Amino acid sequence: MPEVLEIISKLMMLAGLFYFAWQDFKTNMLGVIPLILFVGMGMVIHLMTDGFSLSSFLTGTMVGIACLIISIVTSESLGIGDGLLFLGTGMFLDLKSNFVLFCGTLLLAGGFSGICLLLKKKSGKDKIPMAPFVLGAYVAFLL
Repeated sequence: MPEVLEIISKLMMLAGLFYFAWQDFKTNMLGVIPLILFVGMGMVIHLMTDGFSLSSFLTGTMVGIACLIISIVTSESLGIGDGLLFLGTGMFLDLKSNFVLFCGTLLLAGGFSGICLLLKKKSGKDKIPMAPFVLGAYVAFLL
């Protein structure tokens, strides 16, 4: 039975990340209601697989909490929606996996930004949507 829940968890997270990548690419923002639903789905899956453990909840979401703090301190250089997205992925993943996902996201986004700067498609002050890179990093993570 745990294998079935693991597959369901991965599919739910993948579906959520597809939606957020599309939404972020199209509008350059993430909706609060879908993010709350995503976090809620992650909590339900987490409760079904690991039971309730406050330390387990908190450690998985540390990357999202750190992103939210960075967002507040830097006047949203990293968006609040991105922090909430990593808070949600922390419900599905443990701390190490969520941190690897975050690092992969930064590598993909940084590479894309570097290419855009070299090709003079964007300036250093332009914002890029982060959720598509979260999706890309998660797909790479699954492979």
